[in-house]
Amino acid sequence: MSEKTSDTSGQVVKIPLKDILVSSRFNCRGNEISPMDVAELMEDIRFQGLLQPVMIGNRLESVKEKALKDIFDPEEREAIKATKHLLIMGYRRYAAFKFLKRDAIPTLRHQGILNEVDALVLNLVENIQRVQLDILEEAFGILPLYEMGLTISSISKRVGKSNGWTQVRIAILELPENIQQEIKTGLFSQAEIKQLSSAYKALGSTACIQYMKKIKDARIRGVVKDVKPSKEKISEVPKTKTELLNMVGYIMGYLPAGIHSRALAWAAGTLPDDEFFDDLEEVAEDLDLPFLRPRLGDI
Repeated sequence: MSEKTSDTSGQVVKIPLKDILVSSRFNCRGNEISPMDVAELMEDIRFQGLLQPVMIGNRLESVKEKALKDIFDPEEREAIKATKHLLIMGYRRYAAFKFLKRDAIPTLRHQGILNEVDALVLNLVENIQRVQLDILEEAFGILPLYEMGLTISSISKRVGKSNGWTQVRIAILELPENIQQEIKTGLFSQAEIKQLSSAYKALGSTACIQYMKKIKDARIRGVVKDVKPSKEKISEVPKTKTELLNMVGYIMGYLPAGIHSRALAWAAGTLPDDEFFDDLEEVAEDLDLPFLRPRLGDI
């Protein structure tokens, strides 16, 4: 097996898997790859071999000392320093070879990588061009670039996309995780994602979720035109005694009675202050937390 490590001619060179550092930081998918994820690819490799080599970069070229300190934890920094090769593109192919228990993998060395930004961009662009990423994966793909201080304009130029494309994905990163997972399904247009972001910033999470539900309901009904979010803030009208007691009954239909149901009963006026404070004191004691009993009129 060739041990050549400084190829400059575009020659495919087999390199032991153990000599290649695989860092999730340079994988825009970010998630851990399981055998099920690459089962079909493994079959192709068994019968046809690897049709496209993975791409590697020299450690000293692709990861500079500042990036080691700013991006990686201490254990990964040591691993990077100890290796000569950094996997840039081909995470699924590498994983397939690993699961097949192959010792070495065909590689091509990328000569143009000068810093960690180039490595991130190369991996992202390759996956975007292959249409292998969903919109949330694209968002997390540009996150490291954004965290490094690159502007939206700079990111857009590097990945060959418009500023609007980048802005939408940055907006996704600012949304709560549950909303991000809904966007991941591909149900929402880029215009609607912008509206979701605006609703979240102006009106909060509840308004954003309500708008998201409106869009989904409209899709089910076959409405094509974009649904606009309500510009009215969510009503904060105090609940009536009946509403509070109904909520107590609803909760106790699913959960055992506890401090949550006692708090609602106290708010409804059916539980005396002293009894509720006794309950709070008992819960605090069970959790080994300090509790100062409020004086009459403090609440």
